[in-house]
Amino acid sequence: GVILLGNAPTNKPDPTIEGGVGRHYGGIDENDNSGVLRYVRVEYAGIAAFPGSEINAFTFGGVGKGTVVDYCESYYANDDAFEFFGGTVSPKNLYAFATADDDYDFDFGYTGTVLNSVSKRDPQFVDNGDAGNGVECDNDGTGSTAQPFTHPKLIGMVLVGPFDVASLANHNLGLRWRRATQFTMTNSKILGYQKGGFSIESNETAQAYKDGTSKFENNEIQAFDPLLNFRSTSTVFTAADMKTKALSQGNKEVNYTKIEMETLSKPLWTNGWTRFPAKGQ
Repeated sequence: GVILLGNAPTNKPDPTIEGGVGRHYGGIDENDNSGVLRYVRVEYAGIAAFPGSEINAFTFGGVGKGTVVDYCESYYANDDAFEFFGGTVSPKNLYAFATADDDYDFDFGYTGTVLNSVSKRDPQFVDNGDAGNGVECDNDGTGSTAQPFTHPKLIGMVLVGPFDVASLANHNLGLRWRRATQFTMTNSKILGYQKGGFSIESNETAQAYKDGTSKFENNEIQAFDPLLNFRSTSTVFTAADMKTKALSQGNKEVNYTKIEMETLSKPLWTNGWTRFPAKGQ
């Protein structure tokens, strides 16, 4: 995989990047420039250096907004496709195909924008030991209120789940807003995930959505089971509350066929550089 480290803010003191690399990252420069990563494809990455510390296809630690990340693709990553530990970098035109764990994972105070990006799952490929999600997001691993809060802004994202009753059991959620995180998601599609579409999993995360700090607007959502389009394990904002608010803010529950989802999951940028060989080629 590719590991890119910079000097932009995180909410952890002097963090060390995962994957057994042993390198520190992060700082105070929101505009830090780690260069240009453009037209990069990573295949079959994601080996575990040791339990709970894997190398993703693309790992960004404290990468600043002066960095350009554009037209990058992950193919059959054994861990996450794109993981952001803090930082302010704002990538665009990302594509995650057949990820085992999470397609997009945000932690440690990431506050950038991800624009015009896509993911598609393989129903018969998923992490044996962890649940694979379209988006997974935490403020940090303990659910603390350390600042800056993790708050990704996801615009024009298409997340396509396995959409298959025979899918492996660890295929999980389209959006997993987990420990004390914030989020913004607009003009996006979350489709075909086995265990739910839009899930909130802590009181702090639910409160941020309830009070408007987090936003979910003008999106389409379709879990494999429509009754699971909205899920909540919080005590401050139920799944019914979430649904009521979401449908009042331009979001729609939809019902695409599998063929229609296949079309939607093609990258929005169709300039011919991406390919889809059979696994193993």
